[in-house]
Amino acid sequence: MKNSLLIGLLVVLLLGLLGSVYVVREDQTAMVLNLGKVVRSDIKPGLHFKVPLV
Repeated sequence: MKNSLLIGLLVVLLLGLLGSVYVVREDQTAMVLNLGKVVRSDIKPGLHFKVPLV
C-alpha cells in the first residue's frame, strides 16, 4: 500500500515535469502568454521550463 502510493506520487510528479518543459529551435520564435496577453517575446532558442501557474 505504501509503495503504490509512492509510485503514484512519483508518476504524477514526472508527468507534471514533462508537461512543463519545451524546446525552442533556432528557426523558431516563442512568446510567453499570461491570460492571453504577451508577457515576454524575447525567448531565445534552447530548453525552457514553464511554471504551470497563472
